[in-house]
Formats: sequence, structure tokens, C-alpha cells
Amino acid sequence: MPTWFYILMGCMVIVGVIGIGVAVVVGKKVKAKARRLLDEMKRDDAIVQSECMIRDGAIQCPGVALVADGKLIVKSVFDKTRQIPLSVVSVLKEGPGLGKYGWFGKKVFYLDTPETQNLAIGVVDPVPWRKAFEKTGNS
Repeated sequence: MPTWFYILMGCMVIVGVIGIGVAVVVGKKVKAKARRLLDEMKRDDAIVQSECMIRDGAIQCPGVALVADGKLIVKSVFDKTRQIPLSVVSVLKEGPGLGKYGWFGKKVFYLDTPETQNLAIGVVDPVPWRKAFEKTGNS
């Protein structure tokens, strides 16, 4: 093999290792921000609240969701907040999370609302969320 091939392969390995390192650091910062959001939004009157993965349109990111005062409140780590009355939220389906982009191991609720038809939240413990959505009568 020519020398330039080994140099190119070495550069590719270095770039790959640096890329993985950056992804790990960014992932830890995003996860820490989601935990801070949960602490900031914690409410005593909430029926259920947890960290979650959010899909809102084409955007997928970690965030926090809670049900309180008859509303579903969803806030992403990018500070986009949706407050949707539970009376207009209906669960289209419930399914397992895919094994990519932070959805692995989560139960995903695909929701239909007047604001968006492409809203999904993925949570680790689906039981309290299922109960909260059943109370709306739209699930």
C-alpha cells in the first residue's frame, strides 16, 4: 500500500475519535439541561411529570413533559413550550421507542392536537402517562 493511504486512514481515525468525543460531551450537556428543566418545572399539583424525548414536527430533542391544571405542558431543551388543554389531546397510538436518537427503551405516545398533528413524547415509565391520558376520554 502507498504511504498516502496510511496517512489518509490515520487522519480518518483521528477525525472519527474527535467526532465521538464531541458527541459525548454535547450529549451530556443536553441531558443535564433536561434535568435542570425538570427541576425548574416541578410542580406539586402535577398529575405526572418526567423527562422525555419530544418530537414536534420535524424536531426531535430531549425535554420535559407534565400534566397539571388540565393541560399537557411540553418544554424542549431548546425552550420551545407548548401548553395544550388535555380535553383536546388524543392518543393516536402507543408504541415502543426506536433504537436511535434517544428513543431507545422509551414508550412513545403519538398525540393528535389542534396545534400539531405530529407530536410525540417518549417516556421511560408509561403507566402514569397512560392513566393521565385515559382521564381525557380521548385515548
